Amino acid sequence: MAWGGIGYMWNKPVFYLVVRPQRHTKTILDAVDTFAVSFLKDEHHDKHKYFGAASGFREDKIKTSGMAVEYSHDAPYFVESKKVYVCKKMSAQYFDPACFLQKEHIEKLYPKQDYHMMYIGEILEIKVSE
Repeated sequence: MAWGGIGYMWNKPVFYLVVRPQRHTKTILDAVDTFAVSFLKDEHHDKHKYFGAASGFREDKIKTSGMAVEYSHDAPYFVESKKVYVCKKMSAQYFDPACFLQKEHIEKLYPKQDYHMMYIGEILEIKVSE
């Protein structure tokens, strides 16, 4: 599962994503120039849980979910979303353990030294459902 948020950097509105290196999401993000972050409508909460639990390495989660996909700026997104951020990658960088201010987290949260990759994407478009 990826985590993220919105902000402003380099004079642009951006979306930040952090992803562990063993996630299929990282494989996909590394292969593309644009990505979309879909926030599903409340009635699709079960699908959100499924996407977080199932592995994209083992199955085609989009096909299995039965959700509709459209594209914007070559990035796929779910039609059933209440909000979508369509972004162009600007930066990708692994967390550096030397920069952790709470050093006790390094051993506890990263025993395999599988530090998150942080992607920063310029927000090209925001889609909001009616």
